[in-house]
Amino acid sequence: KMYWIDARGIHRAKLDGQNRETLLSVTLAYPEGIAVDARGGKMYWTDYDTAKILRSNLDGTDIEELVITGLVNPYGIALDLERGKIYWTDESTRKIKRANLDGTDVEDVIASGEKVQGIAIDTGAGKIYWTRMYPSGIQRANLDGTDVETLVTTGSGDPRGIAIDPVGGKIYWTDL
Repeated sequence: KMYWIDARGIHRAKLDGQNRETLLSVTLAYPEGIAVDARGGKMYWTDYDTAKILRSNLDGTDIEELVITGLVNPYGIALDLERGKIYWTDESTRKIKRANLDGTDVEDVIASGEKVQGIAIDTGAGKIYWTRMYPSGIQRANLDGTDVETLVTTGSGDPRGIAIDPVGGKIYWTDL
């Protein structure tokens, strides 16, 4: 299934677009990122405007506020299920942070100095990938924040969402 988030709630459908369901029918202030742990039966999301990271069961029940302090404008979110971590970007603090899947032990991973937005994790290679604004581009680092590399400089534009295909050796991103 695919999951997505918009101002009207959280939705899912089959990969062919059939059987669309609205899981959470709430007005979200400024939803940005969503990540799914299908095995664990949880979905996680960021709300940019209320400065929260939340999670619920895959059917939208049992909503929990996981991280509610130290955030300004959380944007992208990714899961490292092998290590039991949530990673997220905060556009305004210009940091990439992580915590345990239950929201405890929040720590800074990268203080980039640039507006960071989308984020993806390659657990096998132990890498974080993210999009940044001004200068726009894509960077990566080790999961502990070391060895930051610039992979793509997009010039103009505003790269946002990012996905990694480690098997195919590809990076995909959206650009505003």
